[in-house]
Amino acid sequence: MFTRNAGVLLEDGILYPFVEPQGQAYARALLAGGDPDAGLTFKVKSPHNHIGYVMQTEALAGNFIPDRYQPLPTAAQMFQSIRDDLARTGARTLLLCSEVFSQYGTRQPALVGRMLEALGIADVSLYMTLRRPDLHLAAWFSQMLKFGRRPRRLSEGGAADLYRTAHFDFERAVRPWADAVPRSKLFVHSYDAVMAAGGSEPHFTRTFGIDTVRFVPAGGPVNPSIPYALYDLILHANCELPAPVARSMQRALLAHRQRMTLPPNAEIELFGSAVRAEMTVRFAPMQTYLGGLVGRAGFFDDFEAMSDMRAVPLAQVAGNAATQARAVLTGRRPQAAALAWLNGTGI
Repeated sequence: MFTRNAGVLLEDGILYPFVEPQGQAYARALLAGGDPDAGLTFKVKSPHNHIGYVMQTEALAGNFIPDRYQPLPTAAQMFQSIRDDLARTGARTLLLCSEVFSQYGTRQPALVGRMLEALGIADVSLYMTLRRPDLHLAAWFSQMLKFGRRPRRLSEGGAADLYRTAHFDFERAVRPWADAVPRSKLFVHSYDAVMAAGGSEPHFTRTFGIDTVRFVPAGGPVNPSIPYALYDLILHANCELPAPVARSMQRALLAHRQRMTLPPNAEIELFGSAVRAEMTVRFAPMQTYLGGLVGRAGFFDDFEAMSDMRAVPLAQVAGNAATQARAVLTGRRPQAAALAWLNGTGI
């Protein structure tokens, strides 16, 4: 939403900056009246992820920049670009948006201060949406599968693999940011509350008084999730098929999701009772900490539901999901290799 409407935002004094050449070219075309959907690549859609990945890469051993974002400028170059844009445009407000910033707290909390110092802005507000951790881990598992990764099942160590990350340890993810802004400038919300208020886009824009009347509307869901019932099938494909074949199969299944009759996510159990019990115990102190930030005894109203088992174990739906996937892939020439693999797996 912000990328496609960067020109409208700027007219209202809000700078949503692009920090690398591809995004900057997109912004120039947009300001010249270009089609907001032209050139909307991964790098352009999420321009501030670049800041988060590069800052971590420069501060820590290892490369945190996904291949689809390469190459990128240095953090110093990106911050200089933002300062130059602020001076050139006279914008009164700087808007940065990236879930990658949440990784600072669990990897290198000092990056929060470095970033704010580099921007040179004293009046800072923080807006963050948090989803109940079991539901967030389930959604993040979908993202990992879409990226082609091969995570352990959530019931078989996959949840534990994420306990020390920003995907579960919300206290470490939030604390350095919360400590950097006055409490009156801290806007931390539960995902359920945001969705009940109409969704993330209207909730954010109403919170900060952003006029969206002239916004270019989105063309539909930009990041559709994989249904839980297909998790095991797609995990198998990521592990056993060449990456291009697995990606093509995944795209075909998501494109024809409506042809499949799958149990709703709310009925499928991904964790098992032991993992749910462990998650609940581990997260209880964080529930208290987050509640304190927003003036409540706890943060998630339905926190106790994290320990509730769902009716249908994931393993029970795998066979039916595979049968329906075969029906979707049959007769589609680009899916011949995936179909041959699926027919030979015994799923």
